[in-house]
Amino acid sequence: MNDRDEGMHVPPTELRTDRGESWSQWRMRRRMRMRGRERAFELFFKETVYASFTGFAIVVVILLDGHSEARQALGALVLGVLGIIIAGFVAEIVAHLAVHGVQHTGPEFALVAWTSAGGLGTVLAPALLLLLAATGVLPLAAALTATIIVYVATFGVIGWLAINGAPLAWWKQLLALGGLILVGFGVVGLQALAHGF
Repeated sequence: MNDRDEGMHVPPTELRTDRGESWSQWRMRRRMRMRGRERAFELFFKETVYASFTGFAIVVVILLDGHSEARQALGALVLGVLGIIIAGFVAEIVAHLAVHGVQHTGPEFALVAWTSAGGLGTVLAPALLLLLAATGVLPLAAALTATIIVYVATFGVIGWLAINGAPLAWWKQLLALGGLILVGFGVVGLQALAHGF
């Protein structure tokens, strides 16, 4: 067995995918596919996390307030998430200009715009739920609760995708994922606490 093969050696007890490869081999293959597009994935994940935290915090505050109407909740959610996406886009443009002294090239600008717009995907299902509440199909409390569940699931998926690519043992990945989720709830709790003042 040569040095290159040693990196691919997998204990016989390791879990395997439906293609017969080990999870470590799958992660390695995934990293190879991503090569050259790391910046795009980094920006996309960053915008998705920002937009998800913002939307989640808005929904939690609306639920705790208890006096909002469905249309107000829908407007606050969509405008709040749109605002954080625009802020992230402008921040990326300004930071690039400050560090490099030049504007983005055409392809770089398109990349930033695409990844920023990707954050809009985090508001689609929650906005649909609140739209159903605004049209009387769902009670507002049920729509808000379902929206919170959607955001928690989104955090779980984002965390799993981020942690799964790391070269860590499964239990360390699980601990890291749990830590990310706890930090997320902590951030939202602080925002809800700030709303109470």
